[in-house]
Amino acid sequence: MMENSQTSPVWRATSLDEERLKLKQISEQAYLLDRVAQAARLDINYFIDIVWPSVEPGKFKKQYDLHRSWQAHFAAFRKAGILAPKGHGKTTQILALLLHSMGKNPNILIKYVCSNDDFAKQRVLMLEEIICNNKLCNLIFPHLKPSTRRADWSKQTMTIERTSQTKDSTMEACGVLSSGSPIPMNTMLVIPSLLSRNMLPIMIS
Repeated sequence: MMENSQTSPVWRATSLDEERLKLKQISEQAYLLDRVAQAARLDINYFIDIVWPSVEPGKFKKQYDLHRSWQAHFAAFRKAGILAPKGHGKTTQILALLLHSMGKNPNILIKYVCSNDDFAKQRVLMLEEIICNNKLCNLIFPHLKPSTRRADWSKQTMTIERTSQTKDSTMEACGVLSSGSPIPMNTMLVIPSLLSRNMLPIMIS
């Protein structure tokens, strides 16, 4: 009687080798993903290169030297302002910086002042969408999650999970003529120029 090929020693050895190979590949992939996540936490430009193509598919290509110089400028100065033509990625760079800052420090407080409330709502909505649904951002900052108290989120405010007990939202965006809460100490203040769309936001931390 012919031996069942699926129960033969040769078949079992081959099957075990394949399983070991799969486990090795999974382990290597997990290691690489962890290295990528670590690098993105440390380097905002790497973070943007990894995350933003999935945020703006087909539109965002990569961080160019110009963008890297802006991020270096933001990191170096307490007050920073950049002038650049329309369509050079000014809003993308500032939103990515805010997102990365929240990932590194969930207790951060941000005030974003726009020319009107509609723009303010768009900024909050975009960041909320990334935090809730972007798998790459979730991989890099797994702790970056919406507050469990959903009442802390509105069209113009958002609060993430944090250790501080402050009553202020993590981020509040509003139009320049809108009434809003006072600005707490140690808050990152973002004020896009109201005179020209070519002005990158000024930040005061």
